[in-house]
Amino acid sequence: TIRSLPSYDELHHNATLELTLEPNQRNEVIAKFEMHFSGMFEQRFRLWWGYSREPEKELRSLVEQIYNSAEVVKVSAKNERDIWEPFVIEGELKLPGEWKGEPAPVAIPVGISQLLRLFAGLGDYDRPEEREQPFEMDTSYKLSLKAHMIKPREGYTAVTVTVGPEESTEYYQLTQHGEQTAQGYDVAIDFTLKKNTINREKYQEFYQQLTQLDSLPHWMVSFQFNKKAAALAELTSKNEARTETESHLALSQFYIDHGEFDKAMIAARTAVEFDEMNGKAHFLLGMAQGYNGLFDASDKSF
Repeated sequence: TIRSLPSYDELHHNATLELTLEPNQRNEVIAKFEMHFSGMFEQRFRLWWGYSREPEKELRSLVEQIYNSAEVVKVSAKNERDIWEPFVIEGELKLPGEWKGEPAPVAIPVGISQLLRLFAGLGDYDRPEEREQPFEMDTSYKLSLKAHMIKPREGYTAVTVTVGPEESTEYYQLTQHGEQTAQGYDVAIDFTLKKNTINREKYQEFYQQLTQLDSLPHWMVSFQFNKKAAALAELTSKNEARTETESHLALSQFYIDHGEFDKAMIAARTAVEFDEMNGKAHFLLGMAQGYNGLFDASDKSF
């Protein structure tokens, strides 16, 4: 049997797309990206770069597939002629559409379809009616997407409008995960195509399962402005220049103003602990206790 590639697992053959997506002050959403490769993917992209007559032009066409109709702000290849260093494609895109700026929401999509367009080459697979021989996938590979979505500023909260599903079949495994972060929201997608030999009878099933991946729901994360969260973030920033007592007094007043009386009571009690002689601390504690129905305690605090 003649093999073009050693039979390694997906740890040796992988391609990764890393995205950092952030709205800017010009009401644009900018996507900074890096692509990293190993195994057959690095070999493929190095050969493509070496034999292309217009590598820069074709490189721009490639990265436009990250987001349809996105404007390529800049793109470049690193270590394209140095085989001892990893081959990397990096650059910046401006996403289509216009964000109306604060306090309007801003929505950012990512999904498995981006990985498939860039790396899987689904268009190269024979249609089932054209397949005459068994299909041999003589090595597995892994595609990964790591998206870091940055909120416009403090006061914006990430809301997942749609979530990408997970799937596992005899041909591939797809895992997806999203989580809130201090900066915004992160999404991780991993797709592994398994080593397999597929006879003609099962090739149609394989083909259908693989091509339907492109139509799966993607992640849509909407950053929505929250006035209360913005006010709290501004207060927290100002508290850095205040004493502990002043900080907790300000927090207690904030929570009273926003109807969170249990939190107001905790903040006021902490202020009293820092300064037992502070009249305002006792006043706010009594007020918070009263709002919480602790009338006897409230009378004593006043």
